[in-house]
Amino acid sequence: MREYAGLLTKEYLQFLGITDVSKDGKHIYHKGHEIKQGGPTNAGYMFINIHDPNKYQRVPQELRTSTCGKVNITTQRVVFAWWHESHMVPPGMVIDHKNDIKTDNRFENLQLKTPGGNIWKYRELSKKEIKCNMNKSRAFYEDKLNNYLYLYEQAKQDGDQKRAHNLRCNIHQTRARLRYYDNHKEN
Repeated sequence: MREYAGLLTKEYLQFLGITDVSKDGKHIYHKGHEIKQGGPTNAGYMFINIHDPNKYQRVPQELRTSTCGKVNITTQRVVFAWWHESHMVPPGMVIDHKNDIKTDNRFENLQLKTPGGNIWKYRELSKKEIKCNMNKSRAFYEDKLNNYLYLYEQAKQDGDQKRAHNLRCNIHQTRARLRYYDNHKEN
């Protein structure tokens, strides 16, 4: 999907065969027929899978399969590019859902944000989530932190950088929960 992030314009969508997009984001038409949307993905977004003839032509003929030339584009990017007055998603910008429901792709619910602004928004939301999920004892979070620290050391020794990164994120979040617990919960 990132390959098309800066190229997504209404003209490009029309080149792909998109003929109409509803403002509520529920109906996308390709050559007069409605496209079935996929998803939500692991990140929670809806998407369409569509054929790009240019991408297909770049694959040598002997290697072509039915999936060659397929492009996955998130629905919110399609709706925004189709209905926004500039008819494009500017390079380096992301589409954000105002109400934080990732499957609500109404044009009125979409807004442009910088990646940094979007990250800041989700950090603020995760702080609220931490406050809401404090239904376990402090000992539970301490055990969880110790387990993450042990697994992190193992991942570092094994040289598994991706796993180590994920565990660092879990360690950070668990420490944040413990800090919140110390500041707001009575023992």
